[in-house]
Amino acid sequence: MYTLLAQIKNPVLNPLIGSGEGNIALAIILANLFRAVIIVGGLALLLFLAWGGVSWITAGGDKTKVDAARDRITNAVMGMAVLAGTLAIALLLNRIFGFDLLNPPIPTNAPSAPSIGTDDGIFTMPGGPVQVR
Repeated sequence: MYTLLAQIKNPVLNPLIGSGEGNIALAIILANLFRAVIIVGGLALLLFLAWGGVSWITAGGDKTKVDAARDRITNAVMGMAVLAGTLAIALLLNRIFGFDLLNPPIPTNAPSAPSIGTDDGIFTMPGGPVQVR
């Protein structure tokens, strides 16, 4: 029995995401999703803080309106603490285990760059070492 193997490439997607290993694409998508959630959370924080502040100012001494505005501001600050905590955990995991959740490494098939800077005057090029005098 013959097996036909084919790789599907989506021309619309970025080549790093649209081809290759599925786990690489998943890591990139999750990292971008995490960044987007942090950005949306930060914008929501600003919106809720402003909304709570304006509500407090326009409450006019009404106890229920002041309490609602205070609760809105308190919830915004707690949300900020949750966002800061998730970012701190991601950075802590980077420090401890050495993998970056925010910028996952993307393996490529590109040839390696020549290494330059040895003390003995020999430069390593893709074709082999070259003596410089």
